[in-house]
Amino acid sequence: MRAVVAWTDHVPEHDGVRSVCFDIAFRPDGSHLIAAVGSRVLMYDAADGDLLHSLKGHKDEVYCVAYSRDGKRFASGGADKTIIIWTHKAEGILKYSHGDSIQCLAYNPVTQQLASGTATDFGIWSPEQKSVSKHKAPSKVLCAAWTADGQHLALGMYNGHISICDKSGVEQAVVERPGPVWTLQWNTLQNKTSDTLAVGCWDSTLSFYDLSGWEEQEHRF
Repeated sequence: MRAVVAWTDHVPEHDGVRSVCFDIAFRPDGSHLIAAVGSRVLMYDAADGDLLHSLKGHKDEVYCVAYSRDGKRFASGGADKTIIIWTHKAEGILKYSHGDSIQCLAYNPVTQQLASGTATDFGIWSPEQKSVSKHKAPSKVLCAAWTADGQHLALGMYNGHISICDKSGVEQAVVERPGPVWTLQWNTLQNKTSDTLAVGCWDSTLSFYDLSGWEEQEHRF
């Protein structure tokens, strides 16, 4: 097996912001790809790499992007402390802000809630609500992930804590790791007896947690 380049794109600097690609996300049906590049969100045709839209809505670097499970919306957030909700047709429909730069975004796969994490707090936005529910965080939120049933949100933090919240943002449990939690992800298989959380940390470990009893397995690299 060998990898073959399907397409590439070299993006020039925009608005005085260098074109660093911080994050990418496929539309769930695989038709489009969005990329956080410099201060813009770029939308590509995933099949041939045609640039469909170069979206200018942020005033600084865009750090993260995420698609909703149904593909009807996507979100972007970054250094300007702002989150923009876009339609699948690349139309900006909503903007809300935090007090710090946006570090991560995660759409609930069931309810369409959007979780956003910053250095001091996290928020949960829902299309059915007029305001964003915000909660203080003890440390910078580096990553976030929802369970497959949309009932729980895991937040990985710089201080090594993993906060497990319900879908309204109320903390249900805390796991402590010895180093910053850079990435985490739930097993997305449905109809399971328990949810499994995989966690990657700064201390060279990959850990697995069973939500039902918080049984842990750890692998060190």
